[in-house]
Amino acid sequence: MKLRRTLGCAVAIALAATAPAMAKSDISPRFDGTYAGAMVPAPALSGSACGTHTIAGVTVRNGIIGTEAGRDIVIAGLVTEEGFVRGRLGRMQAPSVLLEGHIDGRELTGGVIDERIGCAWIVKLQRG
Repeated sequence: MKLRRTLGCAVAIALAATAPAMAKSDISPRFDGTYAGAMVPAPALSGSACGTHTIAGVTVRNGIIGTEAGRDIVIAGLVTEEGFVRGRLGRMQAPSVLLEGHIDGRELTGGVIDERIGCAWIVKLQRG
């Protein structure tokens, strides 16, 4: 129950912090490129079964972020002029979950919470 409350609070804070910024600007090609990296478990919010996942082939084109279908990790969403990222992240044979983050320079940093399995990940991708 404590994990559920903590996850709920983390999601609420993340949504509150990014929703106003997402509403202020349009999507933008400013951060176009190909990104790769990993999502690692957030220790305070994840159980022992939550593993690290490699993410490759993430493309931002004209403010739309995505991956090719058929990858182990699939991402689809938008990037604003200020670098705010919001979309969905899906793992093979699992429902997609909300992905929120920010691109600063060449690095995308974000978060994903899958309350259904009690896991949360920090996503860090570098533009190649």
